Amino acid sequence: MLSASIDEVLQRTYEKELKIGSLITLFSLVAIFISIVGVFDLVVFESEYKRKEIAVRKVLGSTTGEILYRFNVSYFWILLICFVFGAPVAWYGMHR
Repeated sequence: MLSASIDEVLQRTYEKELKIGSLITLFSLVAIFISIVGVFDLVVFESEYKRKEIAVRKVLGSTTGEILYRFNVSYFWILLICFVFGAPVAWYGMHR
């Protein structure tokens, strides 16, 4: 039969693009996962590296909140810088 519905024709026409879109989504999720693991490892490494400093601060009377604030400020600035550069790129990619 030579007649095909418009949906079938469009499905065959854009099949390759749909597969590429799925592949890009998969690689994006893998990249995000690797980034999250990297940030987690960085935090664990730095907290182990500064373990003695944390202990001294705790002994001298710092609260847990003060210690967390002191060590998370640097990560906040990194996150802010990444957002400042990443948000316009993401916006451009979405509205292109």
